[in-house]
Amino acid sequence: MSPIFEGMFQVVKDDHPQELIMVENANTLDQFLRFLDPRMKTLPLAFETIAPLLEAGRKYQIPKILEWWEEQVVIKSDGVPADKSSLQKPMACLALASRFELPNTARQALRDLIKAPSKELMTDIRFESHLFCRLVQLREERIAWFTNKLTAYHNAVNGDCRGCHAAHDQLGRALRAVVVDIASQTVFNSWQKEISELESTLPTL
Repeated sequence: MSPIFEGMFQVVKDDHPQELIMVENANTLDQFLRFLDPRMKTLPLAFETIAPLLEAGRKYQIPKILEWWEEQVVIKSDGVPADKSSLQKPMACLALASRFELPNTARQALRDLIKAPSKELMTDIRFESHLFCRLVQLREERIAWFTNKLTAYHNAVNGDCRGCHAAHDQLGRALRAVVVDIASQTVFNSWQKEISELESTLPTL
């Protein structure tokens, strides 16, 4: 049992029970108590209500609630280890992982977010601005890295003809080749190590 609950349920010397006061709302308490009663099933993960549940888990020292959430947010794929998998709603995961001091999930969320579409950088959950600034910095570094790589690739293919109109057409073809041409997969393979190094440069939370 939670050491917090143990203290709350202790009786005083005159055998009169202590009054038990919990400020959590009914929905949070229902979800919370399901982790304590083995006869009850836990409810599916819902990001709309997860923050109060995680707060209750921390407050009453029930670590398995936080552990359950970290496991549930991972998108499981065959052959992909959990620490390399993507997360559901990575921006919300980053905010919650930062708030509840869960560095592994925070790092996974950052790896997803530095390459995610801009529309995914939205969440109603508040978190520290310096972490968001760090995320923006990582995204800018990634864009600059790819820009430099594609420019170098174009220059190697087209020499010094960047100033002519034909160069733009050639660059377009080169970019399309890099994206869709099977033969260009070797280009991406040669960059993969550097991509991994860039994405692994993440803040320690």
